[in-house]
Amino acid sequence: MNLVLLGPPGCGKGTQAKMLFEKYDLMHISTGETFRELLKTDKLDNPADDPGAKEVKKYIDKGLFVPDDIVMKVVSNRLDREDCIKNGFLLDGFPRNLFQAKFLDKHLAQKDRKIYNVVSLELSDETIIARLSSRLICPSCGANYNLISQHPKADKKCDSCGKKLVQRKDDTVEVVKRRLDIYKNETFPLIKYYTTKHLLVKINAENNVEEVFKDICNAINNKI
Repeated sequence: MNLVLLGPPGCGKGTQAKMLFEKYDLMHISTGETFRELLKTDKLDNPADDPGAKEVKKYIDKGLFVPDDIVMKVVSNRLDREDCIKNGFLLDGFPRNLFQAKFLDKHLAQKDRKIYNVVSLELSDETIIARLSSRLICPSCGANYNLISQHPKADKKCDSCGKKLVQRKDDTVEVVKRRLDIYKNETFPLIKYYTTKHLLVKINAENNVEEVFKDICNAINNKI
């Protein structure tokens, strides 16, 4: 089973992806995590093993978006690994636009594989802004917390390592609004594309984590 998980920043994609990975034993493929893996020193020192590593680093070091052709190369290489072929995968953060979506379909079709479901997590701009402006992150281990829905046990300290939690620079209200505009412009054609292919399932992400997860699982099981 191969899934795509769509949703705006702050919708809880990462949390739901982890829960889906644990329930269905799917390989969770996050473009952000994949890029971070590529940027490890051993990958950069052995470009023959991961030819996209130095290309990705060049753009990230300059604070630029990684171009579509490089993103698609990196993601397709990851999807072609044995674990994804054997267990299936859950894509998080890809595709981001219609061009990437069509590339993904073509790449999978060449190998007699396909996307089974596209889950779109839906919630209001007001909720997104409230969630993200209340989000805190551990600068040491990367754990995420939220002062509305996921409090740390100690006041603004990480449950795992005890470090003081901080707000991400891109979680201010002004930046969140810009990120939402970008997401909507990129994603609307994707929603339309997957709707016409009868793959899209919309899930109300205003609910709590457990209810959202239950709705996703029901939608997936009904289409298997």
